[in-house]
Amino acid sequence: MRNYFFTFLLLCLLLGQSSCNSIRREVALPKFIVDSAPKNRFIVNRKPLYGDGRPDGYVVERQIQLSLATDGGPRIVGEVKDAKTLEVLPGASVQIHFAGQPNPHIVSADSVGRIYLTRLAALQQIEVNSIGYRTLHIDLSKKKSLL
Repeated sequence: MRNYFFTFLLLCLLLGQSSCNSIRREVALPKFIVDSAPKNRFIVNRKPLYGDGRPDGYVVERQIQLSLATDGGPRIVGEVKDAKTLEVLPGASVQIHFAGQPNPHIVSADSVGRIYLTRLAALQQIEVNSIGYRTLHIDLSKKKSLL
């Protein structure tokens, strides 16, 4: 009887493990888009250290997508969205660090997730925060002509 119990227990563990491995979780990574072109290489620490979406780790916070559009002039329009569902994130806080400016310029996304700003100098860094989302850090300090 004892051997049957251990065999049954081992079988349950193996079946449970194989069913866990068959579950595939979609993990969305943060995204950075400029004038409709992906520029994800400027995202600092794009892959989270606390999980990869597989059964041995979980991604706890959702990810942000920031899209910026320029018109050739100093005006920049952006959209802040959920990277997976593309739902807008109204109220998201965006900090922009301009070259030569001691303090960041801070704007909040409006009710449709849009931000509007005027370029004061070359953009150095962008940081986007929203409750329940992983902070999006973008470093443009080595790329002068992107924005």
